[in-house]
Amino acid sequence: MLSAKITNALLQQNKPNALITARYDMTACEMDLVFFLLSKLTKDDKQGTVYELRMKELEQLTGRSWNYQRFFELTQQLRTRGYTLFGETLHPCTGKSTPTVQRVALLASAEYLTGQGLMELKLSEQIRPYLLDLKSNFTSRRLQAVFALDSKYAKRIYQLALHWKAAGGSKTYTLAELKHMLHLKDPEGKEPEQYTDFACFKAKVLNVAVQQINECTDLRIRYEPIKKGRAFDRITFYIDK
Repeated sequence: MLSAKITNALLQQNKPNALITARYDMTACEMDLVFFLLSKLTKDDKQGTVYELRMKELEQLTGRSWNYQRFFELTQQLRTRGYTLFGETLHPCTGKSTPTVQRVALLASAEYLTGQGLMELKLSEQIRPYLLDLKSNFTSRRLQAVFALDSKYAKRIYQLALHWKAAGGSKTYTLAELKHMLHLKDPEGKEPEQYTDFACFKAKVLNVAVQQINECTDLRIRYEPIKKGRAFDRITFYIDK
């Protein structure tokens, strides 16, 4: 189970954009496909709507070459992807809130049409309202900015930065909270933590993400590591005007 401290911190971050602070593991290419899907989503879509994602259209959006085999493999991978969402429920009598942790699948089905560079996807109905909420924060220009980012960590931190911008321009995370969201540390401790050396985490994750965001998007961000004793414990991100 998540510790109470981490759960409460994530709950506070989680309003109203649940997917921004959800915990999930996707490659940069998989995230591109999710945002490609997001670009086709509308609030008037009916349950069971089939979304067609064409490889050639994705190449135009991302400016990168894809191939049929890779597109097929991504179709298979997306079938298994989901999000861990943090929320809360209110007791009808006491009014007290209880933390909740929910695992939500991305897709109900995924089919690849051999030799056509085309995948047909159906959304999980549980995820639809969260994706619509996420889309409300993304203009066409910002969707294009996400495609321009190569690093999966840059794509995640850019989404978070859009949330910080709306909330006042800065945000502080404990190192554990940030790593949980980036899928670099298992809240339950069942998987080994990645980038345990802070210098490596800074070089491979933070610096790469900040550089790409500053070069490729409408935001300019920076961060400040904060120590507790001799070890780095928190990170504050800033949006520069």
